[in-house]
Amino acid sequence: MSTQINVLHVSTGMGEGGAEGMLARLIQNTRTVSVRHHLLALSYEGPLWSSTSAACASSLNLLLNRRMRSLPRLAQLGDFVRSTRANVIHGWMYHGNFAASWCRRSFARSSALIFGIRQSLYDLQHERFLTRAVIRKGAVYSHAADAIVYNSSVSQAQHTAMGYANGTSRVIANGFEIDRFRPDAGIRAATRARLSIDDSEFVIGVVARFHPVKDHAMLLRAVATMTREHRNIRVLIAGPGCTPDNTELREQISRYGGGARIELLGAWHETERLYPALDALCLTSKAEGFPNVVGEAMSCGVVCFCTEVGDVPRIIGDTGFLNAVGDSESLASHLLTFVRLGAPAKLEASKRARSRIVECFAIETVVDEYVQMYASLAEMSERVRDHRKV
Repeated sequence: MSTQINVLHVSTGMGEGGAEGMLARLIQNTRTVSVRHHLLALSYEGPLWSSTSAACASSLNLLLNRRMRSLPRLAQLGDFVRSTRANVIHGWMYHGNFAASWCRRSFARSSALIFGIRQSLYDLQHERFLTRAVIRKGAVYSHAADAIVYNSSVSQAQHTAMGYANGTSRVIANGFEIDRFRPDAGIRAATRARLSIDDSEFVIGVVARFHPVKDHAMLLRAVATMTREHRNIRVLIAGPGCTPDNTELREQISRYGGGARIELLGAWHETERLYPALDALCLTSKAEGFPNVVGEAMSCGVVCFCTEVGDVPRIIGDTGFLNAVGDSESLASHLLTFVRLGAPAKLEASKRARSRIVECFAIETVVDEYVQMYASLAEMSERVRDHRKV
């Protein structure tokens, strides 16, 4: 087998989601010269496109959401896929898996195919109609994949129950850049000054897009309960759609917030500068796979208070607090317990949170798992090519 492994990643897009973030980290942190990455995105360039495509040997964005611009790019698709000489085609997210399957069938029949599934399936009704159809069709196409990679064991079990192939599936956790996401007193002070936060305030952060599955109302109810005892609380809500002009969110704050000091920050792209300013991070989702925000915050030494969904228990271990979905009273109780701790106990909890990410989920360890998988599948792809030459 050739020592050079070409991997073509086919992604729905390069937006701000957890899947796109993990794809970007994988490409940017692959240190071995034996793997060359190529990137094909279906739509919208997104904030991660420029930096990620620059780290690839080649890239193409079809921009399918812009009809006139996408037509000439579609004409390039076959030539682009063939030019990558891909040993492995790796799909990311449902639409990316669908497109990866089509690319192999049309242009690279001897390439190995990976389906990358990055979310849980608690309730299909949360998905758009077309996405639900793609998810169901993906169960059929998954049986032609040479590997299916999940980022959470919960997601693996849910998709298997839906009919996705099981014999070729595996779980590879998300990995985190522990040198980028780290405790930093200077960053903490600068960000808190930027947001006019007093040193005495206990700061709770939420980093999640505005969507019913993220259940921002659960946090707001918990904060309202907390303020009956502890008034010196500031809540920072960051994420796409979490802006002052979101009338639905503003109504939730008015209805549930209990008069707490709540800031709506919108999409915050440099989260490594936000997490160190927090005293606690809350994740109140009704469903998750392997949420990046929890690992990133913990890597910055932030103690996390989360609903018991997806692989969250696996991420936080015994370093944080778990709550049932929707149980705002439990969340408030856990937060107040932490608020009452002395400074030495809080510092120890912070160190334990970071240590768990460093020991279990450092990006270098996760990238090695992907590289080993690519090498194994590339060898299989090479045997297929040799067989067809006979």
